[in-house]
Amino acid sequence: MTWTPAQQIHYLMRLPWSVSVERVTDDGDPYWVARVGEIPSALATGSDEAELEREFWASLEASLRVYVEEGDEIPIPKGVFLPWKRPALDMTQPEYRFTLTEHEPRITQSPITTGLTHSRLQYA
Repeated sequence: MTWTPAQQIHYLMRLPWSVSVERVTDDGDPYWVARVGEIPSALATGSDEAELEREFWASLEASLRVYVEEGDEIPIPKGVFLPWKRPALDMTQPEYRFTLTEHEPRITQSPITTGLTHSRLQYA
């Protein structure tokens, strides 16, 4: 499957981003500020929570659109993969198995048994 830029942005908008929200009370009227930890350009302000939410989603979408359209590496949240960057499965190659250890996941290979097989999670 080939992902269009619009589909990529749609997927990216739903990731579990690290968002910080704070209320700022400077000399003037108080306002809200929202930032995405992974994407410094995704920054929004609003005089109330409703305005902040609208501005936040617009800022996040605009920032992600630039990453996608320019082909830049997208700093995604930990533990998330981008399905359009995942290599296609080649059924002529050995099956890959994911082994979870106490410290880190590890990929090992094993020969394909009979018929089509799927990757299995093994616990060490």
